Amino acid sequence: MPTFDRRLPAGALLSSLIAIVSASAHAMPMGSAVKVPLTIAADCAGAQDFRSTGYGVCRLHAEIPLEAEEALSRVPELTKEERKGVGLDVVWEVRAAENRGAVAAGFEAAASGLAWHAPVAGRSSPVEGLWTKTDGEGISKATLTDILGERTVTVCASVMTEGVRGSACTKLEFGRGPLSRFTKPAEKALDYASHEARCRELGGKLPSVADLQTVSLKGRYNALSNAFGAGIAAGWPHDLHYWGEPSKVMPGRVRQLQIRNGSPHGAGAIPKSSLRHSVCLKPEN
Repeated sequence: MPTFDRRLPAGALLSSLIAIVSASAHAMPMGSAVKVPLTIAADCAGAQDFRSTGYGVCRLHAEIPLEAEEALSRVPELTKEERKGVGLDVVWEVRAAENRGAVAAGFEAAASGLAWHAPVAGRSSPVEGLWTKTDGEGISKATLTDILGERTVTVCASVMTEGVRGSACTKLEFGRGPLSRFTKPAEKALDYASHEARCRELGGKLPSVADLQTVSLKGRYNALSNAFGAGIAAGWPHDLHYWGEPSKVMPGRVRQLQIRNGSPHGAGAIPKSSLRHSVCLKPEN
């Protein structure tokens, strides 16, 4: 059974974006389960800057190395193939998340906005575990997607076949997504003058409806390809609309946007004395 390095294309090099982590396996609480080592490789080249796509991607490999065959041969419950590391159950799980971006209070350690395989728009709940099996080379593959960005995510893979246990973990780094353009939302709704003052105090800019649509969900009035509801997944409140830019057709009124569906319609432009949620663009945007 070849190792991960042997399966690299001829002349290929491991870049700084490939992190390989090996961990000694530890016994799980299951009687006399045999312990096997596990190696995790993570390619997060597609997770460094995903502002244009709306989501970042990390591709994961968990491998049972050649030296595990001796230990597996001592497990009577296993088939001939399983004793070679083939067809073993492996579960992937997100153990922790450290969010550094524009998340709402209480979401600093939330695993929201993550999904296995394809991104899940506006996901505000933690991602579940993913069950897989090792292939003919003793490898289990998984893809983790993220719509928030600017965070470190700890992912673990564990062998969970009857009579066999082993696990390893690695840290994944996700870079800038659409949410990275914004500050954290204000904790309470503000009138427009207070919204303006807050953005000036933060050294930022006032967002437009078009800016806000990049972090809202898609809808009838929002067909942006990179809109995956990052604001929803980041815990931004969405009971009210968010302040947009002053209206060009209704003097003295301001446009607004509902991030649940990306719609600026409904109430349309509103008086500046109204109370709406406030977020600002960062100074560099």
